[in-house]
Amino acid sequence: MEYLVLGTAGHIDHGKTSLVKALTGTDTDRLKEEKERGITIDLGFAYMPLPSSTVLSIIDVPGHEKFVRNMVAGAAGIDMVLLVIAADDGVMPQTREHLEICSLLGIRHGLVAVTKADMVDDEWLNATIEDIKGFLKGGFLEVAPVVPVSSVTGKGIQELITNIDSIAKSIKQTKSGEVLRLPVDRSFTIKGFGTVVTGTLVSGKVSVGDEVELLPKNIKTRVRGVQIHGRQVEEGVAGSRVAINLQGIERDMVNRGDTVTSPGSLKTRMTVEAEISLLPTTPRPLKNEAERMLHIYSASSMATIILLNSKEIRPGESGFARVGLREPIVAVHGDMFVLRSPDAGTIGGGVILDADPPRRSRKEALEELNILSSGDMKRKVLLHIRRGGINSTDVGDLSARFNTNPKGIEPSISELISSKIILKIDGKVISAEAFNALKNSLMELIGSFHKKEAMKAGLLTEEARTRLRISQKVMDAVIDSLSRDRQIVAEKDTLRLASHKASGGETKERIEKIYIEAGLTPPTLTELLERLNVRGQEMQKAKEKEALDIANLLVKEGRLVKIKEFFFSKDSIDGLTATILAFFAKKSALTPPDFKEMTGLSRKFAIPLLEYLDSRKVTIRVGDVRKLRKG
Repeated sequence: MEYLVLGTAGHIDHGKTSLVKALTGTDTDRLKEEKERGITIDLGFAYMPLPSSTVLSIIDVPGHEKFVRNMVAGAAGIDMVLLVIAADDGVMPQTREHLEICSLLGIRHGLVAVTKADMVDDEWLNATIEDIKGFLKGGFLEVAPVVPVSSVTGKGIQELITNIDSIAKSIKQTKSGEVLRLPVDRSFTIKGFGTVVTGTLVSGKVSVGDEVELLPKNIKTRVRGVQIHGRQVEEGVAGSRVAINLQGIERDMVNRGDTVTSPGSLKTRMTVEAEISLLPTTPRPLKNEAERMLHIYSASSMATIILLNSKEIRPGESGFARVGLREPIVAVHGDMFVLRSPDAGTIGGGVILDADPPRRSRKEALEELNILSSGDMKRKVLLHIRRGGINSTDVGDLSARFNTNPKGIEPSISELISSKIILKIDGKVISAEAFNALKNSLMELIGSFHKKEAMKAGLLTEEARTRLRISQKVMDAVIDSLSRDRQIVAEKDTLRLASHKASGGETKERIEKIYIEAGLTPPTLTELLERLNVRGQEMQKAKEKEALDIANLLVKEGRLVKIKEFFFSKDSIDGLTATILAFFAKKSALTPPDFKEMTGLSRKFAIPLLEYLDSRKVTIRVGDVRKLRKG
């Protein structure tokens, strides 16, 4: 089923609420004060199934200038506007302001109802319609239907419905983002059910049982129930007005302006960057560091506006700005907003270009904002990928940033990959620049390591990854690329430059000879240094690390075997293994005395060697004896 949202607009006492009742049978004035004063104060809601089967949600907004804030909260997110102008009054101040607000919010579909047509004669009515058409010239309603109606006699109501249905059929559903986003415009408590919030589902969908998060308070809760126009449903979809029953939430925990979303998918912002446009009718320019009230969906906050490409924005002109907010808001790229001044009313509005701007120079900010204000999705996507630097970017995060589904950015991603401007690594993307920079950084790390540790086989892979501060998947891709180019060699858990050969020169040969001659009674490190004729405490301290590194290098090369703190020549260990196998050819069990008699070794060397044979699965310990391991 297709859902669309229609919002009324117009001056106070021009019959918006009466017209909605004539269309739907619903009186949208629900507050006691509204009944007593005969004026709409807050948002009212109704719905109307159209002949084309589209279900139209209707938001009736207040027309009094004191309640424009409430009007903006209702107008944000609507698909079409029904501008209501009374035949006896014609165009009035709030007619103009409401239409300006709709234009600033990017609304491009609608029509005009000339109400109270029964209260004037035909000549007056025709003159009023001509005035209205003149007023609409140059705006998005310039060619919209203008329908005279009477909520009392029913005149024109059917014609109005036909025109509404025709416009509804021409509207393409644009609320396609996958991230659940419901700006709350009303909340209340139902006895036995708890707190209910309502709003227009801007993007995504919400289902019974979903875990959701209430921003900006970061309260996690669960959906107990979903209703659309009073009907219980399992799921609400983008474009519909929904009521959600939230589990374990008190009424005073929710306010108009809050947002219901999926946990972790959206964030609140205190600073955004935007393109701001002033209305031609604004009485004066917008100066740098001016403070104005910013309205975005159902939320609002006082904002300090820092102009980036001029000292002021003149009426009818636009400019880029960094906007600091006093209250946190939820915003993403492409969101439209309205700016109002206490003394001048609505002065303009704009579009959010960057909801999470980094710190950078004014020049860099302007370069990026020019990209973000363009319609080139490929350039926008590349900007954010490059911003991620060496940290790969999730494609899902990119689509959420631009409030679209992944299919909306897939062509841009594919083109960037085929042009080799970006790379895809395990479902994420990274710029080729950043990837190449990582390759160079890893080469420098390994080269620096070789200079400091010439006798070590290479740099530990995990140490390199930690120092580069990248994920394992990206590290693997960097290593694979450098290995394919034969620039590095990856051996077990170490990395070395392909041109590097670890060597200890003459000292290495002497150390290996000492261990070969020592057989199964190798020297300790101190004894090794004595045999190398290293004398004096200071000299021993300096040479100790070098000797240990060389011994470990010989282990890497397979010429020594390290068993606990001892180093044995490989030939000695191979000879011992052969002796043990020969022993088991004659006997079934090896006792410690047997081993001592066979090798002549003390406990100091015997126990580590026996445990080593166990670990290599040559022998297996059974009680106090060893037996030959089967197989």
